[in-house]
Amino acid sequence: MHICHLNVSLAYMYTHYNKTTSKSSNLSFRFLYAWSVDLDAESVLFVDYAAQKYNIKGLEAKCNSFLENHMSADNVCTILEHATKFDRKDLVETCVNIVNSDAKVVFGSDSFLSVSLQVLELIVEQTITTPLDMYEACKKWANGRIEKQEGDVSGEQIRDLLGVVISRIKFSKMSYEDFMDNIIKDNILNSDQVVKILVDIRDKEKKEKEREKLKKEIMIRRGAKVSKGWGYGGKQDGISFTVSTNVWLTAVDLFLPLTNGDTLTGPFEVFEDQTNVLTTNLTLIGQNGKQFESFKLPTRVQLQEGKVYSLRQRMKGNNSFYASSCFTNICVDNVNVTFRNLVVGSSDNETCPFRGQCHGLTLTKD
Repeated sequence: MHICHLNVSLAYMYTHYNKTTSKSSNLSFRFLYAWSVDLDAESVLFVDYAAQKYNIKGLEAKCNSFLENHMSADNVCTILEHATKFDRKDLVETCVNIVNSDAKVVFGSDSFLSVSLQVLELIVEQTITTPLDMYEACKKWANGRIEKQEGDVSGEQIRDLLGVVISRIKFSKMSYEDFMDNIIKDNILNSDQVVKILVDIRDKEKKEKEREKLKKEIMIRRGAKVSKGWGYGGKQDGISFTVSTNVWLTAVDLFLPLTNGDTLTGPFEVFEDQTNVLTTNLTLIGQNGKQFESFKLPTRVQLQEGKVYSLRQRMKGNNSFYASSCFTNICVDNVNVTFRNLVVGSSDNETCPFRGQCHGLTLTKD
């Protein structure tokens, strides 16, 4: 490995940084005119400081290269402290990458315990690790600082020392159980923080459940085109279908009236072969810019392979949208749905596999 040559000791650097301008200038000239510099782990940060102080770009680049090549989980926090102090964004980025690649080892190093509060906050904000690991690291850092001054360490002392840093930890990404089992007992968070985090965890878990539910939902849309002007008068409309595998019918997409505020009302039924398995009364209300709405069934209906299912409605009210150029066979997520003419009575209002009412189905698998 190529190593530059610079014969400047730590003691020399410390002694001469704050001397007169002339001595500082002499030092910078020494850097400028040295043909070779000898860098090592003990001197590189001081040499880099001088390179920046006297704006010696070539020397700064050599120091930067040395630091990047000799950076490890054990010393990265020391280098990060230096890079942050002098706003070395490129070096900060390299340090953060090292922390992210081996966070647990970094948090266990002596250099981590020596970082300033400012650098600790940067680590908390930019490190990709579990909230629990980050919390334990911050607690360890604070304990080390307080124990140098006092004996027993209280949660309130740690909270006061960490200040805003504690709020940067992403507690809401934890599970409710992990938060209650590992965080609450320390009394580091105040009551307002605990309440907010618990609300955030609850909201996160609700959203995750909704996402899981959506992953299981199979949306069947039978209309390739939506048109305007389907009339009603209490006549029977309906469509029948079969499924290729057992699923649940949870919602039906029904077309809305054309005009905002107009209504359609009447009974909606679901049949398995010739047996009625669900009846409910619906009111469809026209909404500007909306052609159809997914209506959740009062109870989900199990659909079985080999049986024929029918959707039947008798609505009264204003004209609505309707489906035209429909698909008769639709396959989504390995579930094949085949539409056919109504088998429970007749579709007197002309809904059929190719056009009419019932825009689609929402199916779910267990």
